Amino acid sequence: MTPNCFLQACLAGVCALALCGSVASAAPEETVTTVSPLIINALAPVPEIGDGATYFMPQELKDSAQAAHMEAFEARDSRNECRPTFAPRQREDLGDVSLEALYNSEYEAQIAMWRAGETAETVKQAAIAARAAAARGEGDTEVLKATELARQAAVKAFQTAQSLASEAHLRVADYQDLAQIDPDATDRELMVQINLRTLERENNMGVAGVYVPGVFADLRLSDIVVREQYEAGARVLRVTGKIVNTRRRPINVPPLWVAAVDRFGTSLKAQQMEAPIRAPKIAAHGSVPFVVTLAPKPDKSARAIVTFAPFHHQPPYLPAGLFCG
Repeated sequence: MTPNCFLQACLAGVCALALCGSVASAAPEETVTTVSPLIINALAPVPEIGDGATYFMPQELKDSAQAAHMEAFEARDSRNECRPTFAPRQREDLGDVSLEALYNSEYEAQIAMWRAGETAETVKQAAIAARAAAARGEGDTEVLKATELARQAAVKAFQTAQSLASEAHLRVADYQDLAQIDPDATDRELMVQINLRTLERENNMGVAGVYVPGVFADLRLSDIVVREQYEAGARVLRVTGKIVNTRRRPINVPPLWVAAVDRFGTSLKAQQMEAPIRAPKIAAHGSVPFVVTLAPKPDKSARAIVTFAPFHHQPPYLPAGLFCG
């Protein structure tokens, strides 16, 4: 078996194991459940206007808003719990680098997400009401268009707030992670490292929550082919391609991240693949093939994203009592 084939078999093998695990489970016994008939309210089609936005259901927005509200107060409580232990670490006045300040930023970001979620839910309900009125032959076309544009704006504002809340949460985790790795690091050094991690996430646009470090900037992925096929009776997405090493020296096989996204770019299913520890290196100016299988295939997926994944995993977010104590 050639080195390239070895890697292909290993990468495919990991996917196959995941697939076999799902297939091997015993099928549940067939049961008959009696349910009440669904009551469906007729809605006019969504107006084709604006840039579009993810179609959250009102309950999804409500649940997300309530979760953000709860997490905001958890962050506030964590900040207060950590307060007595801050003096030893506050050697420099750098504003947002202390754990207390980062918890405070997380609290504010979660509150903003809560408010944006509640607003988006209200606007979404108005858009549904306008579509229902139009289906009954009532209402006005301009009102229908206006409510749809308002829905799109509210959803985008909610997603922006959601992204900022997620980043605020990760900055706390980064602080905890880095401070435990190097307890003697100064606040200035911690701030530099935290901001570098934030920049990595921004450069990758937060795709599927995976942040690609700049160390892979000169590597390439080529000959990417995505096929929908059946394996063991299930629809899967099979992604094949090549990792190209443009450098003048051999490199270890970098990890890959594959995600299936819907037409709005929302990640539906994702998977990280790493080569075995003893996998052969990619020769200078050489390439190696890869095979990744996403199973089962998400029903609403529109396309696949393939990129390099980080070597490090997402830092752990520890409760304040464990970290501060």
